[in-house]
Amino acid sequence: MPEKFFGELVNDPQSKFDGLIQMDKIADRLVEKENGEWDLEHRQDYLAQGLEFTVNIHKKKPDTIVFLDRSARPLAGFIRQIWARVYEGEDAPEMKFLNLHVHGTTSSEKIADAFKASKDDFIGKVVLVVDECVTTGATLKLAKDRLQHAFPGINNVLLGGIEDWRLGQYPVQLDVEPPKLYKMQENGSENNSKGFSLGNFLWQNPNKEVVNVREEALVMHDDSIPASQTYTAKLREVGKNETLNPDFLNNLYGILGSKEALKRAVTQLKGRLGRKEERSANMARIAALEKQIELIDAAEKLTSKSEKN
Repeated sequence: MPEKFFGELVNDPQSKFDGLIQMDKIADRLVEKENGEWDLEHRQDYLAQGLEFTVNIHKKKPDTIVFLDRSARPLAGFIRQIWARVYEGEDAPEMKFLNLHVHGTTSSEKIADAFKASKDDFIGKVVLVVDECVTTGATLKLAKDRLQHAFPGINNVLLGGIEDWRLGQYPVQLDVEPPKLYKMQENGSENNSKGFSLGNFLWQNPNKEVVNVREEALVMHDDSIPASQTYTAKLREVGKNETLNPDFLNNLYGILGSKEALKRAVTQLKGRLGRKEERSANMARIAALEKQIELIDAAEKLTSKSEKN
């Protein structure tokens, strides 16, 4: 271990210990290819989660998405690429980035000034704020409050996260739920050891610019790394080119049922919406079923024909 790093470890043991744990986990997420470049190891897991999250976003129809810098920033290009493949011909929402520490943790005026050239993407619009991991929800709620004060004419501010770590004592309502089907079993139970968490990956890699794991312990951020080799670029490449393993699609069928069965259930519910007190519950069931149908449609589009056959 280099002397400088060891000295820092002694002076600030807890933060450096956390850093060592982080680096060990980062190493588990990168693999070296034959040409010497590094690549993301868990591409299938990340694509499955990105797909479900993109469908969840699409159902809410936001006009603008604000990704909280820096950890959530890589999701923008990733989701844009998945959107283009799944919703071909349909424009994706406008995408912005907000760093509360830079743009003003306590000043809505700073936020309004930072986005003054694109205020039309906020005023009268539905805005979705996305963070990578949600625990207390404090960051999301602060961003919502600041945006509402910065743009009084904003229509609505929705909240979403790619990873759900919500703690009971800090309840926060998420309008766009994190993906979960990638780690569910056919019996409907959740298997936390199944699948690799994209939110956890983003949370552990705040700089996203490290390619060579062996050097990361020293630098944590290397501006000399080509843009095409950053975590952001690698994730965007997954969204653009990766295809789903047919096992994921088959698992979806096992969890949700066939599209035909889901469509029949929707038709039946629409035919008997019931009295006013029953209508709301039935409409919610219909919305949930329609989202499941849309997710299966989307998964089929990202599973290559040769793999499905």
